[in-house]
Order: sequence, then structure tokens, then C-alpha cells
Amino acid sequence: MASSVGKTVEGTDGSDHLFRERIASQYKISASYKSKLRLHLLFSLIPWAVVFCHFVQSKLDVKLTNQVLPSFEQWEKVYLCNIIMLIVGNSSLQRNKASVLNIFKFGTAFVGVLPLVFGFVSRLSELKMFVLSGRFNAFLFGQPLPIVYYGFIVMAMSINSHCIYCSVKLLEAWNSKGFKNK
Repeated sequence: MASSVGKTVEGTDGSDHLFRERIASQYKISASYKSKLRLHLLFSLIPWAVVFCHFVQSKLDVKLTNQVLPSFEQWEKVYLCNIIMLIVGNSSLQRNKASVLNIFKFGTAFVGVLPLVFGFVSRLSELKMFVLSGRFNAFLFGQPLPIVYYGFIVMAMSINSHCIYCSVKLLEAWNSKGFKNK
């Protein structure tokens, strides 16, 4: 018990705080980036769901919207495989599985980022035409198609690149002194 009057045990007045144990920085970094990566993995489901809905509407002739959508492209088929990497990434966080997180990092680069780069390049001529002329014939949700298309690609690219960044930081923390390599 604390006593405002009377004797106290020496060393319990709070002056010994410099000698107490502290949490090592790699554990703080790991906890911080794990929560960030979980959030980014959750956000990664949004662009994947958009591409999946586009697939369902174009390939299975299911009407999800009254909008006329552009044709389903090859890079979108590859991007649909990104759901596997999201599952792999989430499973690596439970027990600090560095080897599984490495698979996630490289898999996301190949099935998450590269298809988006290909999609960016494949419609560059449409964007150039829109920027130079200011007019465009195809609209989606009331906006010019190149703006919607490139807005989606930039959003998906930033989410996937943040996932890769968080996984790199986690691997650095897990490979530092104190963590067991798995």
C-alpha cells in the first residue's frame, strides 16, 4: 500500500524506472506493422472484389449494374489470383512465419502489382487521347472511362505496394535479434 505519511520501502519512489525492463524495438515494430498489414489486406479486398464483379458480369452474363463495362482483359484474370496471396499473407501473421510472408511479398509483386502495371500500359493511348482532346466517348458512372480506369489502377497499386512495404518491414523486424526464424 502507498502511504503519504510514514516509512516507504527504499527504491519504490519511482526513481528506479531507468533500470526496469523495456520492450525491445523489434517487438514494437512487429506489432505496429502487423496491424497495418492486416488493415491493408482488408483494403486489398476492395479492388479484388471490383475485378471479380467485372468478371462475373462479363463472363457469366450476370447483370450487376446497368452500366456498359469495358471488356474483361487478360491482366484482370491474373489479378484475380491475388486473393490467394491475401490469404497467404494473413496466415503468415499469426505465428510470425517469415518464409510464408516472403511468399506473400513476391507473390503480391507478381500477381498483384505486375498485372496492374500491364493494365496501366495497355490503356495508355486512351488516357493520352483524353488528356490531349479533353473529350471521350465512353463513360462509366458518369465519368470518362480513362479517369475511372486509372483511378482504380492507382488505388489498387498503392494498396498492394503498401502491403509489400509492410511485409518488408515485418521481415526486417522478425529477422533481427530476438525473434526465432521459422
